Amino acid sequence: MQQTIAIQPRKAVEWPFGAAGEMARRIGAHDWSATPIGPIEHWPQSLRTAVDLMLAMPGPATILWGPEHVQLYNDAYIAIAQDRHPANLGRPVAEGWADALDQTIRPLLQRAARGQSTRLTDVAVLLRSKDGQDEERVFDTDWSPIRDETGEVAGVLQTLTETTDRRRAQFALRANQASQTFLLTLSDRLRLESDPQSIARTAVSLLAKHLGLDRAYVAQVDKARDVAVIGPEYRRADLAPVAGELTLSDFPEAFARVEKATLVLEDIAGDPALSIADKRGFAALHMGAVMVASARKGIANPVWSLLVATEQPRSWTPSEIALVENTAERTWTAIEHARAEAALAVSENKYRLLFDSMDEAFALVEVLKDDEGRWIDFRFLDANPAFMHHTSMPNPIGRTATELLGSPNPRWTQLYGQVLDTGEAIRVEETEHTLDRTFDLYIFRLNREKNQVAILFTDITARNQAEASLRRSEERQAFLLAIGDAMRLHTDPAGKVEAAARLLGERLQASRVLYAEYDWQRNAANVFNGWFKDGSRPFPTLLHLETFEGEVLSHLKAGRTVRVDDVGLRSGDPAYDAIAVIGVQALLSVPLLSEGTLRINLSIHQHEPRAWTDDEVALVQEVAERLWPEVERARAEEALRKSEQRWREFADYSADTLYIVDAETRQLEYLSPAYEEMWGEPRAAVMADLSRWLATVRPEDRTGASEGLPKALTGEGQIIEYRIVRPDGSQRWIRDTAFPIRDAAGCVRRIGGIAQDVTFKNQAEAAIAESEQRLRSLVEGVPQLVWRATGVGKWTWASPQWTRFTGQTEGDSHGLGWLEAVHPEDRPAAMVAWEHAAEQGGFEVAYRLRHIDGRYSWFNTRATPVRGRDGAIVEWLGTSTDIHDLRELQEQQKVLVAELQHRTRNLMAVVRSTADKTIRSSTDLADFRARFRERLDALARVQGLLSRLNEHDRVTFDELIRTELSALTETAERVTLVGPSGLALRSSTVQTLAMALHELATNALKYGALRHSSGHLTVRWSLEVPNEGKPMLHVDWCESGVPMPPQAEAPRRGQGRELIERALPYQLSAVTTYELGSDGVHCTIRVPVSASNKEGAFA
Repeated sequence: MQQTIAIQPRKAVEWPFGAAGEMARRIGAHDWSATPIGPIEHWPQSLRTAVDLMLAMPGPATILWGPEHVQLYNDAYIAIAQDRHPANLGRPVAEGWADALDQTIRPLLQRAARGQSTRLTDVAVLLRSKDGQDEERVFDTDWSPIRDETGEVAGVLQTLTETTDRRRAQFALRANQASQTFLLTLSDRLRLESDPQSIARTAVSLLAKHLGLDRAYVAQVDKARDVAVIGPEYRRADLAPVAGELTLSDFPEAFARVEKATLVLEDIAGDPALSIADKRGFAALHMGAVMVASARKGIANPVWSLLVATEQPRSWTPSEIALVENTAERTWTAIEHARAEAALAVSENKYRLLFDSMDEAFALVEVLKDDEGRWIDFRFLDANPAFMHHTSMPNPIGRTATELLGSPNPRWTQLYGQVLDTGEAIRVEETEHTLDRTFDLYIFRLNREKNQVAILFTDITARNQAEASLRRSEERQAFLLAIGDAMRLHTDPAGKVEAAARLLGERLQASRVLYAEYDWQRNAANVFNGWFKDGSRPFPTLLHLETFEGEVLSHLKAGRTVRVDDVGLRSGDPAYDAIAVIGVQALLSVPLLSEGTLRINLSIHQHEPRAWTDDEVALVQEVAERLWPEVERARAEEALRKSEQRWREFADYSADTLYIVDAETRQLEYLSPAYEEMWGEPRAAVMADLSRWLATVRPEDRTGASEGLPKALTGEGQIIEYRIVRPDGSQRWIRDTAFPIRDAAGCVRRIGGIAQDVTFKNQAEAAIAESEQRLRSLVEGVPQLVWRATGVGKWTWASPQWTRFTGQTEGDSHGLGWLEAVHPEDRPAAMVAWEHAAEQGGFEVAYRLRHIDGRYSWFNTRATPVRGRDGAIVEWLGTSTDIHDLRELQEQQKVLVAELQHRTRNLMAVVRSTADKTIRSSTDLADFRARFRERLDALARVQGLLSRLNEHDRVTFDELIRTELSALTETAERVTLVGPSGLALRSSTVQTLAMALHELATNALKYGALRHSSGHLTVRWSLEVPNEGKPMLHVDWCESGVPMPPQAEAPRRGQGRELIERALPYQLSAVTTYELGSDGVHCTIRVPVSASNKEGAFA
């Protein structure tokens, strides 16, 4: 507890001699008779001398005297005593420092009682500053015994020398050393990575582990979109990742600071300058303290940032801020240069080590005068062991400074004499050049009559060197950042070289700065004249290397820096002579190699000899390492711009529509002018909103059209056809080919595409198909047996009608095989008619043909010659008309009229239903016409079968299937029909079943087994006759060898499948299946048939 002492007037004494200050007054006024050491008048001289010495000391000092160790102290010690002052004056230490006696003070007092001195270093003391704040300060303290006149230890002198500044310098040095070590590690690791993601991931991981962070990530800043795109992230395991994009306006105040400088937030929740939105955004990311360092292009335009954060508040140190900024700058540079080859960084030792410890030294000297009373030298009377450590001098006691040093700094004598003359202690920093050391000294007068002064000093040489090195490092980092900013303002290689060379030349005050690139195929170097001091001559832009063969080029090829202080001393070497001619007297040239080959070098020329320093060499090396990737990147970007220009020129003149879509934003980056001609509308609308494109697609085609882009994003190329509706109402068929565009890492970054107008091609194909179908329907629909022949009756082809009627295969009829179906009695007449056909210009004869069931019918057979350009007969086209049926039909005319009326009613119902369904599935009138005509033709064939039946006859399934297939295909070898003949169908079943078979057959011809040469169609049928109920027909339609399209490209569900899966079960009580297998369609039909099939067997 602090107490106030009323200082009573006392009889003035002459001692302490001339001492000033609070403690001198208090010591002089204190009632010492009440203390163990007694009245001041009875104090021994040894105590008085010790007190004089203590009071004169500028630093904290205290004396503990006598067996009770009564305490006396000087003014500087008041800050140490704090609230124990002034009560501790004249008080035994056991009372004043009872809390520290046993653990700390007593052992030191015991050592002093034995005559031993003790030094304690780096003792931390919490002192209250002038502004009332507690501040930790560091002291070295010495405990030295004080002997009385008898030589016995009578007391202890404790002195404290503040080393706070030294400790801070050491801490700053260690922090900078750790930072430099980390940055070197970072640079080494980044050189091993080849893509931006890996570079960023490595940087944030190393930095987070080095600084003990909870989260660190990089972000690409897009102010125009108000987003920061989050890149690779390091995070604590229990934290959720920050992925995707962050909205910049969610952090208004924080981003405003990022635009200007590095953002440093130590306590986000308690920061009054942050907005509520900022705090809410950081809280959601579990961030209590944040630092953001950015790379900028222009003023207030950050384009990339490195963010580090901890979940709890944190005080960021200046070294940590510098480290994050440096890491951000290096990481950004590495990302920018990821595709350029990187040379091995030449590391350097940027800071020299300071001395690990600086103990305070003490000396007592006598200042000497000459005969004229001038201070000329000084002699050492006493010195402690630390003196030799600080000065590296031998034991100085009894010797003068001149004897020890030869020519010491004359200011020592002047300063000591000044203290003696004025009596005022001084603190000064002074250098002793003979020792090459600088000292921080406290000098105070000890005995004026004997010209004695005391000196307390510390060797601060290492500290000064560390501070100078730190300043140089900070200046260099600022310079390198300025170079980086200056280079980023230029997009061309020459501009980047000039910007870097100018700043480097001005900093080094050089005469010329050159950047050279080597072309070993031409054995030449291309020189960029980067920067010239006023009056300097330009350097040749092309150097033939044979002129410079010698030591310089050899060193550069080997990757060694060429450092010549005086070119004139190297005369005789052709390389040095060649540069001396153009005024180069000092040379510094840094090479960079790639895969062991010299690629570039950065050279500094001086027009007068110059001693290059290690710092200058290291600076040029680092500038070279940064400049080369910048130049390479500029070239790559220029090549990309030219490539894009060529591509745009091609795209602008292409008749097809070319487009590019950003894979991330799903927005168009480019759309060629052909779009306006093809779509009939301006590009602006779809460029602003890609959904506008989908709106132009016909509704029924949108699902398929919209699947192309997502699939291309997965890396899969897509070809899709769809229809669009133009503003004028017209339609166009579009064939759209979309493909992925990948970056160097293989990731899909863009989608490219080509849209072609295939309207006219599709229309032409449809017209051809329709024409072929009409011809096929005509040939297969006529009742005559149609055939082709050459020569004298040698058939080359027979229609399906022939096969169905005679039972002969189409191949069996070739040549004269058809005669096998002619009645034996009629064959001679047939051949006679053929023998005269050529001369008569035609062929006509009547004969009987054997039906498949063995009966014969009369046919009238006629043929017309087909002639070539020369008039010669090329082939015969003939028909055989069944005149037997004509007679029978005439006889049955009355019966058929009634049957016709009944069948017409049924047929009209089928036609009406067919028309309705065809309309629903058709795209336009032309499509409806083609589809409806095909289905009417199928009905016609069925009606043809029905019309030829007798009153009690029925259509058989084998006849129905052969009729349908013979009308659609000539490739009988790719069709297999397996089943019994004569299996009668119910009259009410025929038309619907025939339509189903027609749909299966036409689909096989368009898409399936009858279209592809590798395809095959197998139709099997059988009869199931249950004990009870109606007999059932089983039909198995199986296509194989068909290359099926992917599911997304498969034809849409059409009327044929609708008829099979819905109409047959509903109208005929059938059971059906329909599957799209891996190599074709597989369909089964189980349908009730005529009860007459229960009788007899079938072939």
